[in-house]
Amino acid sequence: MRTILFISLLAVAPGIAAPAPNLYERARRASLEILVDDHLVGSGWFADPKGLAMTAAHVVWSGRRIEVLSPEAGRLAARLVAVDRGRDIALLSVDPRPEGYPVLPLAKAMPKAGNTIYQIGAPIFRHAVLIRGSVARDGTTFEYLADQKVYAEIIHVSAMTPRGTSGGPWFTPDGEVVGIQSGLMREGDAPVGIAFVAPLEAVRTLLSTARSAATPTFDAAIEEFWEQQRSYRSRFAARTEGLVVRSPAAGGAAARAGLAEWDLITAIDGKNVRYRDELLRAVRAKAPGDEVTFTVRRGGDADPRTVTLKLDRLERGIDGWMRRER
Repeated sequence: MRTILFISLLAVAPGIAAPAPNLYERARRASLEILVDDHLVGSGWFADPKGLAMTAAHVVWSGRRIEVLSPEAGRLAARLVAVDRGRDIALLSVDPRPEGYPVLPLAKAMPKAGNTIYQIGAPIFRHAVLIRGSVARDGTTFEYLADQKVYAEIIHVSAMTPRGTSGGPWFTPDGEVVGIQSGLMREGDAPVGIAFVAPLEAVRTLLSTARSAATPTFDAAIEEFWEQQRSYRSRFAARTEGLVVRSPAAGGAAARAGLAEWDLITAIDGKNVRYRDELLRAVRAKAPGDEVTFTVRRGGDADPRTVTLKLDRLERGIDGWMRRER
């Protein structure tokens, strides 16, 4: 009796619902592999039967010749329609066909932390591999994509997602898409089992508008004060909080305003900040061209200073490039 009860509890426990019997085949038929200049660089899927497909922005951002490999429709030329670099999403299109394309629909809502979700992609040049994970936290956060030098707003998913899965869909056991694979948390060169996934609502927005985002950026990375070594922290008073400027881009908004490596930002527009997400959400609430004011301390200086900068756009240049390609 105890064994029967245990099995019954597993069957109804939240987060471990059994997948639909045909889930793999449905996902495989709608999945895509992304080729750039004949090189397999990532994954994707058809989101609309008329030929709209989605992948990660970093997979196709370079703007070279893009194609998709479909298990149903073969090798097809693809066009870049729109990008959202602030969530690492790209919208592609291929020529329509009379019978349409198999799709995975978008979910109505994001599952809560602990729920099982699945991804299909092409890890390390393998094909149509199904990966299982679970939502690792509720709500979005920001992760720095070092190769792209941008912050992406993502959700955390507990899963090992090798190279090549970028752009592949994450979906529920019912086959409804909840996000797009973007990256993976690492300790040095070693992955630690936390995937970065573009959030559902951003995917929905790009698909419905088919317009590139206008994501504000100050063109620098940041780290929280308590991440730093003692040699840096000891330069400031006890209980200091804020965000440390790292790698300001040459000629970018931060550098133009005079911010430098190791400057400490303690407030934005007069509001104190201690967490990375606080500062980035405040910036993302603005628009490119808007001004923000940082309160900054350099070294152990007793008196903070204010720095006002004009925000840039992460997607700058993409609209002109797409007009030329068309």
